[in-house]
Amino acid sequence: MKRNSQALFLPHSPLVFTLGVVHFDPILAVANYIPEIQESLRMNGFPKVRERFITHRIIQTEGSELRAELKKQWEFHDAANQTSIMVDQDAVMVQTTAYSTYERFREILELALKCVADRLGVSEVLRCGLRYIDIVNPPQDAAITDWVHAGLLGLPALDGFQRKRSHSSTELGGGDGSTIRIRASFVPQGIVLPPDLLPCDLAFGSPPLRETPFALLDFDHFSLLSFPYGLEATLKHLSTLHDGLDRAFRSSVTSNALEQWQQP
Repeated sequence: MKRNSQALFLPHSPLVFTLGVVHFDPILAVANYIPEIQESLRMNGFPKVRERFITHRIIQTEGSELRAELKKQWEFHDAANQTSIMVDQDAVMVQTTAYSTYERFREILELALKCVADRLGVSEVLRCGLRYIDIVNPPQDAAITDWVHAGLLGLPALDGFQRKRSHSSTELGGGDGSTIRIRASFVPQGIVLPPDLLPCDLAFGSPPLRETPFALLDFDHFSLLSFPYGLEATLKHLSTLHDGLDRAFRSSVTSNALEQWQQP
């Protein structure tokens, strides 16, 4: 994999959570393949397995009532409980709280695709996506705008008032048909993950509940462009999405923040 820009090495990285997703046409017999998938993942560093039902969609019954339609999901965890591979009837997902480099994350994506998509005989990819969650905790004597681009944080504090809470959402369309969504929130305290990523059973490097103000930066780059499934083609597509997120991150934080995070 060749990057379009030099990799950022941040010993004090603000990144707390990363998610990679590949969607495909539903395979209703996926449960039949789970024992073989589990054995393959177990032998490759993911010995733990959990089963759960998640909301697939909300449907309206003939009586005009809204009902949640559920689907079964299997989640395979590594020994440290910091990375997992999730499988259901129409997707394979990788999530981690121990991200180091994209090259390492790509290796796990490759493992997931080999063990799941290849084994299921996926024929077409319908959607790919990468999502990165960063938490910015500025020192008490520093302004949040010394770390995060002011344009993401809304109206600045007024004379006699302090910024208490703010939210913004930006969408950028790429020439390749992909979309980057950047959501930024400044909150006085709370959990470090957006509500749609909860519950999350992974272990975090630091407590996921923060009691002091922080900025949450949610970067999501996805493509709805369908293409025939192939391992290398899918990995190349995901790497292109990563390049877009890398550029979005660099444009969302200040040079001061990058200098501080690069300190040994």
